[in-house]
Amino acid sequence: GGCALRRCGGDLARGDVAVGAAKKAAAKKTVAKKSAPAKDKKDDPNREPQPWEDDYPRPPIKVFDDDFTDEMIEEFYQETISGEGGPPPPGPVEDIIAEYFTWDGRPRHGKYSKEDREVAFKTMKDQMRDQTWITYGGPRQETVDDKKGWVWLVGEMTVFGLCLQIYKSVPYGRRPLLVAHEKDTDGMFEKVNWAKFEERMEKELGTLLREEPRPPESDDWRDKFRNGGMGY
Repeated sequence: GGCALRRCGGDLARGDVAVGAAKKAAAKKTVAKKSAPAKDKKDDPNREPQPWEDDYPRPPIKVFDDDFTDEMIEEFYQETISGEGGPPPPGPVEDIIAEYFTWDGRPRHGKYSKEDREVAFKTMKDQMRDQTWITYGGPRQETVDDKKGWVWLVGEMTVFGLCLQIYKSVPYGRRPLLVAHEKDTDGMFEKVNWAKFEERMEKELGTLLREEPRPPESDDWRDKFRNGGMGY
């Protein structure tokens, strides 16, 4: 997957969770084979390249219709703040927040304490407020900030499940979960409707128009992520 938030290793501190998640999943699968030497292409020409390797095929650029209007964003926001606020209730929403915003590096193996969940929720709120790591969005996934004044919490479905990212442009092709005025994210959390969050975990935004080959200069997966437009 391609997440810009979760810190699972050095690569992730530069903005990518997809690679970290893939490495983590691969590590889990090979834990029982620690004694076996690692194989590369020279050892096994039929081995599939992994997402963090240079020869991994880069996905095409997906071009979406830029049809999510300002009025639609405002309606989405009003639905977002139609709840009672506070921390997320136990269940899928609390679980995914704990998974992607527990950043202390200690393995949990999917088991998060009450304190873990409280800290993860605070981290998520801080990240939406600070907007440090931003994923490219817009109809071609090449816009850091569309200057509309919104910040989004977004899910992206990957081969490893749903992962979370923060955007400052309309997240076409992804699953927008929350949206807030970029200078008043706390105000959104005071009224957030967590039922809407859970409902949106299943809904992708946008109408796909076409796919285009990715230019060679964009082959680096890190091109997808930026730290406020200043690199990663």
